[in-house]
Amino acid sequence: MTAPERTVPEMCPRCAHEAVEHLASSPLAGVWEVYRCDLCNYTWRDTEPESRILRSRFPEKYRLTRRDVEQAPPYPGVPPLRGDA
Repeated sequence: MTAPERTVPEMCPRCAHEAVEHLASSPLAGVWEVYRCDLCNYTWRDTEPESRILRSRFPEKYRLTRRDVEQAPPYPGVPPLRGDA
């Protein structure tokens, strides 16, 4: 028995960016897929509720625009290694 064919989503549910990357598949074929947005790094599994995987159902208060992402502060840096104590 083969797993059903799944397609990469057309856009990110959070920022509507069209570059979505397939990250992982479940160990048991066809159970779930994980995707990540190339712009805002939102990551989701295709088995999540529609309010987390569809832009039209994603909560307004958590939606981002390209400008929001571009103006966000950078990721925190990695602190320097501690010396021997």
